[in-house]
Amino acid sequence: MPRRIWPTHLILVIPLVLMAAGCGDSTTQPGSKPDLPEEYATLKDAGTFKGSRVGYGGMTPPEVLAFRSLLGSSRSDCLYKRLLGEASTPGQLYALAGIYFTDPEGFAAAIQPYLESADQVETMFGCIVDKQVVSVIATSIASGALPLDLRGP
Repeated sequence: MPRRIWPTHLILVIPLVLMAAGCGDSTTQPGSKPDLPEEYATLKDAGTFKGSRVGYGGMTPPEVLAFRSLLGSSRSDCLYKRLLGEASTPGQLYALAGIYFTDPEGFAAAIQPYLESADQVETMFGCIVDKQVVSVIATSIASGALPLDLRGP
């Protein structure tokens, strides 16, 4: 039976988040806020986890465009790991999909609490808006199917 993400599970994720703490660019002064791209904020505040094509027109949602933009960044691994510690649950799921590509070894540890989570998250795939259990989405991320779909052509 899926379980909720408990603080004790975060022990597995904390090292990844701490590594991401210095995610600002190299010109960021100590004590100042790091320069984070707009796409970071889009994923951090995501309210719904969306597939690569949504709505009747099959449009690519802003969250997926932000995911792809960060994936192309030289700081992608760092930014995704930072999102894992700061983002909404949908944002964390996008972060996991990114870490799938940027750090396969770290991904194996980061995904574990999500594979056991009974929490629900609002989703949109195609024209269907629904709520899904986090562990179901995490399983699709772990299989590689969802990250490949989000990455696109």
